[in-house]
Amino acid sequence: MATALVFLFQLFITPVVAQISWPQGQLLPSFPSTAQTQDLFILRESSTRWEGEGSSLSHKTGRLESDGWLCQTGIDAADEHMIYGPYDMSIPAGPNVAEFRMKVDNSRRLHEYYLPFTMPTNNQSIELRVYWGVPPIRK
Repeated sequence: MATALVFLFQLFITPVVAQISWPQGQLLPSFPSTAQTQDLFILRESSTRWEGEGSSLSHKTGRLESDGWLCQTGIDAADEHMIYGPYDMSIPAGPNVAEFRMKVDNSRRLHEYYLPFTMPTNNQSIELRVYWGVPPIRK
């Protein structure tokens, strides 16, 4: 027990050494050479993926296309949900990011949108919505 207390006490009083030098007038810091032994970090994160054409997401406008869900101006109903759902309760509590990858209008370019959100607790349902045909709000 005494050894554990001494160890804990040393943790609190031992200064942290970053091994980084930043000489005055130098734009970026200088780092030491690579150590012989590297730390191993294992990320235990998991990602969940829902496809626009999959059964986990719902739609009120548009139609199935070969590699996704398609909505076209003048053909598909505007002001409806292009995609909504998935009502998944397995997203962990804490900070998360939803990534939307969409082809918009006649552009061949892939548009990516990132939506950071915080899940307040475990076992809560999540719903993300993409509206089709709603003009942006300008202030």
